[in-house]
Amino acid sequence: MDILSSIANIIRLQICAEGNSIFILHNISYDTYIFPRLQALTITFHPLERYANTFFRLIQRHPHLKIFLVAFHTSEHRRHPPPTFSDPIILPELQVCRGPLKVLKHILPKASSLSSLSLDLIELAGFHLDMVERHLAPLSQFSMIRERLHSTPPFRFHLVLQAFDIVVIDATFRSLPNDTINLAIQCGYVNNPARRVGVFLFRVIGAAANHDSFPTCT
Repeated sequence: MDILSSIANIIRLQICAEGNSIFILHNISYDTYIFPRLQALTITFHPLERYANTFFRLIQRHPHLKIFLVAFHTSEHRRHPPPTFSDPIILPELQVCRGPLKVLKHILPKASSLSSLSLDLIELAGFHLDMVERHLAPLSQFSMIRERLHSTPPFRFHLVLQAFDIVVIDATFRSLPNDTINLAIQCGYVNNPARRVGVFLFRVIGAAANHDSFPTCT
């Protein structure tokens, strides 16, 4: 009997699995199942690279998602390379999204309705500017599409960093849509806070000069 057949009409689904426990999902047709009414998906698991293709195919089969939240252990950012999945994932109705760049890079370039994004960039810690900009290309593509379509409502952005990294922050600011009205930055720790906060405020002022509205930092 297919266990998932009894929940075919769910609107919100939350999956949390770690290590080998996620194999259970494969045994209940997780690879091919479709929830036709699914609007919100929250998934937390580890490790990603072992189940990347299965995971991304699941997202592809649910283009009507409005809320997509994904997370996994912080240690995975360092211990495992990004998954090799390369196909675009088109979610035209997506409004709220949260997760690491290695996952959301497949979604952002086509997420024309997205108005709230929490982006985890821990994996970019210590990268040089050219590498950071290269990895942030999906965010820049999203911004161009949003501005071209004059999307509404205004954009809200939450940036997650392991440590205060001015290179990553600067490149991220320059990749955001012009209608960004709310900006939050979450850092695990800050070295030499007085100097770094001063530089940060300088970057905020510079970013504001290139945006129609001043971002609110929280």
